[in-house]
Amino acid sequence: AWLFFSHVVLRCILRFLRSKGGNPRKILFYGKYEAAILFWTELKKSPWMGMSLAARFSPDFNDSFPALSGGFPRSSGDINSLRNWLSSNSVDRIYVSHLGNSDEEIKDLLHILGDTVTPIAYIPAWSLPTMRFTLSPIGFLPSIELWGNERLLSDRQLKRTVDLSLA
Repeated sequence: AWLFFSHVVLRCILRFLRSKGGNPRKILFYGKYEAAILFWTELKKSPWMGMSLAARFSPDFNDSFPALSGGFPRSSGDINSLRNWLSSNSVDRIYVSHLGNSDEEIKDLLHILGDTVTPIAYIPAWSLPTMRFTLSPIGFLPSIELWGNERLLSDRQLKRTVDLSLA
């Protein structure tokens, strides 16, 4: 019980410190301007996560869209700039929201990101809030369940209750 209590208290303290700017996690975002705005909005809604956007890169070479108020950074460049930036800077996590329009662009991005030990997460621009992505491999091929095939415990209990009452 003491271990659980101390863990909860420490997590609350850490969340508080991160929401005030302490112990930040530097992150990088690669994606189109519109996706970057959505990502930035979600970051601002969740200050307790302690994420600080170190740099933003765009597949659009001439991403001349304006910087927004509140610290939203201008694009630091395209995929080639990303390669150079990663060779001299470090981040705690990389978020990618755009995989490109051509196979060659995707291969370039995966090659660049594959050379780093930084955790990488993909944010599909087409996702919906109700989607619960789960990996369901078919042999060696990765298959992604878009709405997930796992049920919540409450869903299973409700189904069992209804099944038993109707039986």
